[in-house]
This record gives sequence, C-alpha cells and structure tokens, in this order.
Amino acid sequence: MYYTAFPQDSYEKLHMSTQNHQSKQKAAFQNLRNFCSSYNLMEADEMLCRAFTVMLSGGYSEQSMHSKKRLLDYFEALEEVLPALYELQEKLKYVQNQGGMEDTYQDQVSTKDLFASFKRHPE
Repeated sequence: MYYTAFPQDSYEKLHMSTQNHQSKQKAAFQNLRNFCSSYNLMEADEMLCRAFTVMLSGGYSEQSMHSKKRLLDYFEALEEVLPALYELQEKLKYVQNQGGMEDTYQDQVSTKDLFASFKRHPE
C-alpha cells in the first residue's frame, strides 16, 4: 500500500480558499446588518413598492432628483445585501423536520437565477 502525503501547496490553496469564503461571508453579513440598520421594515417596504411602481410604469424620468437619488441608493443597498441573502439561503438549505429527516428546499427557479433577475437593469 502506497501512501502519498497531501501536497503542501494543495493544503495552502485549500486553507486560503476556506479563509476567502469566511471573509466573503463575514462581509456579506455585515452588508445585511448595514441594510437592516439603514432601512426599517416600513421604509424598506415602501421603497420596494415605489421601485416596482416606477419600473412597471416606466416613469423614472418623471421622478424628482430627490426621488431618483433615493431609488438609486436603495438599489445599491439591495445589490450589496443580495450576497448575504444567498449565504443565508445556503445555510438554511437543509431544514430538520420534526421526524429528524432532512428536507431539501427546492423551487422551480434556482436561487442564483432569482438573484440574477434582481440585478438586471430594465432597458
């Protein structure tokens, strides 16, 4: 039986990859905390409704400069918080039910496709 040691450079790459993932996860959750401290539930709901109304009506050019700036700030905040939501979804992917068996949450649309649709800009 031959035994080959795990190459040192492979170990270092694996270690760096793990550290990189942890730092990305930490940054994503910090962005989520920032979003939650910037927008309360009512304000976030109002901004989301306003954003959808403006997108559906196509009336962005009719908005005041103040409204445009608020919408742009909100979209930028959403763009920063989406990776955190994806990280949370990955952590909650497997849910323990009362019988002790694991259920997998699956939907018709993949999570990555859903988040990508949020980031698309209307033309």
